[in-house]
Amino acid sequence: VIASLPSATAAAEAGKKLAAPLVARAAQHAAAAGGNPGDAAVTLLAAELRLVASAIRFLEFPALASPEGGGDGGGEHPAMAVLSAAWPTLSQFNAAPWRALPQVVEALCEVYTRALLCAKHAAAPLLPHLLEALRDIFAQHHHPACADCLATAVEVFSTGGAGGGALG
Repeated sequence: VIASLPSATAAAEAGKKLAAPLVARAAQHAAAAGGNPGDAAVTLLAAELRLVASAIRFLEFPALASPEGGGDGGGEHPAMAVLSAAWPTLSQFNAAPWRALPQVVEALCEVYTRALLCAKHAAAPLLPHLLEALRDIFAQHHHPACADCLATAVEVFSTGGAGGGALG
């Protein structure tokens, strides 16, 4: 429904409203777990993060995702608007104790992957933060989900645009 809205700006606002309760519940689960998350808290947190990924998944606006931009006046891509609004909460899961938990990292990487696949080149502002977080998580814990997400980033940013790719 959100992707059928007439403008990317309206879709971005609707997407943020859709994801906000999911992100808030993820933050609540993290706060309730404290520094020693149990299995139930981890499962609930991962489920909320996967719901955020599902919300982002359908925020496709191809004109805004192209290397040339475009769209309805150059507004922010709806998937990126949702991710930007959720970033303060999501970024806490890039750190300890969460990054040691495979279930949380897999769900977090699913959020990042969905955002990359949906926003494509419009996700360029996220890329430095995303790569740093994935590098740090992978360097310490070797979660395979990080490699999958990195592969998606390479795929998205190595195609299209003048000069053979978005990265160079």
